[in-house]
Amino acid sequence: MALTRLWPQEASSMRINRQTESRQPFSRSVLVTLLLGGLLSCQAYAHDDKMDSMVIPTLTLDRLEWRAGPGSDVLAWEGALRIGNDDNAFLWRSKGEQLSGGTTEKAENQLLWQHMVSEFFNLHTGFRQDQRPSPTRSYAVIGLDGLAPYWIETNADLYVSDQGRLSARLELAHDLAITSRLSLQPALEINAAADDDLAIDEGAGVTSSELGLRLRYAVTPDIAPYIGVHWEQKYGKTADLARHHGERTATTYGLVGISLSF
Repeated sequence: MALTRLWPQEASSMRINRQTESRQPFSRSVLVTLLLGGLLSCQAYAHDDKMDSMVIPTLTLDRLEWRAGPGSDVLAWEGALRIGNDDNAFLWRSKGEQLSGGTTEKAENQLLWQHMVSEFFNLHTGFRQDQRPSPTRSYAVIGLDGLAPYWIETNADLYVSDQGRLSARLELAHDLAITSRLSLQPALEINAAADDDLAIDEGAGVTSSELGLRLRYAVTPDIAPYIGVHWEQKYGKTADLARHHGERTATTYGLVGISLSF
C-alpha cells in the first residue's frame, strides 16, 4: 500500500528515499482509515430502512471547568458535535486546557465517522489534530465507544501519528445516581505509546493518567453544574522528561464546572 516515486537523478535518491520512508507509515495508516471509513459508509447506505431515521445534530459540552491547583490554574474543556442518527453519524470532538495566563497548553480536535456495530457500541474512524503542545501532530484514528457492562461509558482509541508512531487511549466513566438530580461521576483516562516522541516529551510505555471525581446537580436534563477533584500523573520516561524540564509529574486540582447539551 506504500506509495513510491522514481527519480532520475541518482544524487538525490538517498535523500528522497529517506523522506519517502518517513512518510510511509502514516500513508499506510491513512489508507487503512479511509478504507474503513468507506466500508462503514457502504454498510450505512446499503440499509435504506436504517437511513430513514431522522438526522439530528447534538452539541454536548461534557466538561467546561476551572481547575485550581499548584502553579497555574487551568480552564479545561471537553465536548462533541454529533450529526446523524442512531446508526451512523459524523463527530467533531474537541478537548484542551488553557492556563490562567491565557496560554493554551493542550488543544486536540477529532473528525470522525461513527457506525453502530452492536446494541451498546459504535465503531469510529477518522483523524485527530493536536495544535498543542508544539510541534503539532496529526493522527489517523480508529476506536470503539459505548457502554460496557455495569453502564460504564467507554472510549478506546488507537492512533498512528504523521511520524508513524503508535499510541492509544482508554477513557472510562460511570454515573452513580444519588438522587433524581444529584450524581457522582468517577472518570479515568490512561494514555500509552509504543515509541518515544521526544519532540512532544512523550516516552514509550504508559505515559500518563487522569482521574476525576465530579459531583453533579442536574438543574435541567441539559444543564448540570458540578464540583470535584482532578488528579494527573505522568509515568516512566514521560515523567523523566517532565522532571528534566522542571515540571511536575503529579498534580491535584480542585474544580468547579458545568455540563451543557443542546
